[in-house]
Amino acid sequence: MRTLSAMESSIINGTMLIQIAVLAWIFLSEAISFKEGAGMLIAALGAIMVQLKFREG
Repeated sequence: MRTLSAMESSIINGTMLIQIAVLAWIFLSEAISFKEGAGMLIAALGAIMVQLKFREG
């Protein structure tokens, strides 16, 4: 709570499953298919977009 804002913490928590899959790929040599990679990218972008406020106009 001292170094992260609530928004930053929420983004990290929202992408936790994606982080686990990437770490399994790096350290355990788990295979990630193109569809899985694309799905993780879309999910990460969605989690970030939900938390960020885009100002109109």
